[in-house]
Amino acid sequence: MLSQNTRAGWRVSNPSRWLKIFSFAILALVISSSAALTQTADTQSSGDAAAPADGRQMPTVDDQLQKLTKALTLTDDQQTKIKPILESQRTQMEAIRNDTSGNRRENFAKMRDVHEKTVTQVKAVLNDDQKKKYDELQEQMKQEGRDRMRQH
Repeated sequence: MLSQNTRAGWRVSNPSRWLKIFSFAILALVISSSAALTQTADTQSSGDAAAPADGRQMPTVDDQLQKLTKALTLTDDQQTKIKPILESQRTQMEAIRNDTSGNRRENFAKMRDVHEKTVTQVKAVLNDDQKKKYDELQEQMKQEGRDRMRQH
């Protein structure tokens, strides 16, 4: 049988001690929660860290440009012309992604239009050999997207 000073094996003779422990636990919980919320807000507000709904991280404009430069052997002049095109695409895509007023199909159609416009603008900067390679890259990306859709 338990004495009056113990309950289920725990001493309760010093309630102020338990209050301090409980208060400390609540404080630790609040601090860790606010740190997690701050980190989440920072990630969501950062343009380069924008992530689609499936959790994949979008590549930065610089990453996209670097990939294109390597795959297509872009000149410095081409890189200078393509970078603002990719930046514009990024801005437009983020605006569509953040617009909650439209439905998903409308937003998807808008994103497809932005992408097609970007492809046209990028191809205007490329030479004929680069255009062929770029078309192959686009087809490869479409196939990877299809494969991802099948996985979900």
